[in-house]
Amino acid sequence: MCACAFPLSGPWAWILADVREDTSLAGAWVIAVIPLAIAAWWDNAARIQARHADPDLWGPRIRATAARLALYAMAEATALTMPVFSLVIILTGVRP
Repeated sequence: MCACAFPLSGPWAWILADVREDTSLAGAWVIAVIPLAIAAWWDNAARIQARHADPDLWGPRIRATAARLALYAMAEATALTMPVFSLVIILTGVRP
C-alpha cells in the first residue's frame, strides 16, 4: 500500500513545500496535520464500515482501500517534506 501511495504523495508534498517556503513553518505544519487527521478519521470510519458490511458488497471495501491510500499518501508526503526542514530551521535559524 505504501508503494502504491508514493506516486500520490508528490502533489501533496509540493503543496506543503510551497506553503513552507512562502509562509511560516508553523502554518505549514498546521496545513499538513489537519488534513492528515481528517484522512485518519475517514480511514477509521471506512475500515469499521467495511468490517461490518456484508462480505458480498464491494463498495465499503473500495472506500476503505481509498481511505487508506489517501492516508498513506498524506503521511508519506508530510514525513518526506516537513521534519528535516523543520529541524534545520529550529537548530540553525537559517531559512533558504
